[in-house]
Amino acid sequence: MTKSREDKEQLSIIHHNLQSIGNCLDRLQEIVNQQTNCLTVCVSEHWKSQSELKNYNLVGYNLASYYCRDSGEHGDVALFIKSQYQWKERKDIISCTE
Repeated sequence: MTKSREDKEQLSIIHHNLQSIGNCLDRLQEIVNQQTNCLTVCVSEHWKSQSELKNYNLVGYNLASYYCRDSGEHGDVALFIKSQYQWKERKDIISCTE
């Protein structure tokens, strides 16, 4: 038996340019909670270091990958994936320069 197109899960991504995740985490969580089919949340401009970013969590999601500038300046990207899914970060295809 083949699933119809309507029965298949669809990839849903939310992206937000936060300009500091510390100021926007509660609002982002509200938005994500309203989107029940959202698999991935991508945030840009989180403005945190690696160690700081790991303290910011979205309920129901895992921090799957991120980029933090060494310079400590604004910028940066983080990717959260719904916790019920497994993923594998592809470090062999990651390339980012400042």
